[in-house]
Amino acid sequence: MPESLATVCGRPVAVDRALVMAIVNRTPDSFYDKGATWAEDKAFDRVAEVV
Repeated sequence: MPESLATVCGRPVAVDRALVMAIVNRTPDSFYDKGATWAEDKAFDRVAEVV
């Protein structure tokens, strides 16, 4: 395995491949999702969907 520069959730992250990241906006006045992920359980549900 190639040398890694960081870890994610305790796992090494290889530098020789692309990574995908998702942002879950928890602001109550979010213009994008109109606060749909403000509640903690809704935020975790969204994280499970996108990761």
